[in-house]
Amino acid sequence: LGDVYKRQDNGCGKSTLARVATGLIVPDEGSVAPKLFAAYCPQDTSIAPAELSDLATDWGSEALQIRDALGIEDAWLWDYERLSGGQKKRVQVACALWQRPDVLVLDEPTNDLDVNTIMWLENYLSNYENTVLVVSHDRHFLDSVSTHIIDIDYSDINLFSGNYSFWYESSQLAARQLANQNKKAEEKKKE
Repeated sequence: LGDVYKRQDNGCGKSTLARVATGLIVPDEGSVAPKLFAAYCPQDTSIAPAELSDLATDWGSEALQIRDALGIEDAWLWDYERLSGGQKKRVQVACALWQRPDVLVLDEPTNDLDVNTIMWLENYLSNYENTVLVVSHDRHFLDSVSTHIIDIDYSDINLFSGNYSFWYESSQLAARQLANQNKKAEEKKKE
């Protein structure tokens, strides 16, 4: 477990990577390609979504379904600063989903949400047709919505097909195999 937590430590760049993927931050080197329409739901609920006014004035049928499922009241949209953390997160999620982007980037989307809302979001994302990039410490949520895991460990990037649990078991197996290989190499050296 310690190895997993080291890779997920706060401050290691997960949110920065999410913002680079959406074009909110320009990388120091390289570029993000291809240019796709991305929507971003930030971890920080103090950030009011830029799309808030559009959402408040343009409730299409799908937006209405999202609004109702997330329990958003129209009055909430006019006074974002007075909302609780959970209400703000619901509005942020609604604004991101409502845009139907090519790439939906969710940074800690389950923070401040109740169990029923998380279950609805899991179901919604399981049926989402476009790409979803999720940054989360919520293992159950990741297991429910993930089809691929990208393991970034310094300069090594590995793609795993499957959910979080599959990635974890695979990475632990690989670590044990490497440790055994190293142990055998050391024993051979000693001989």
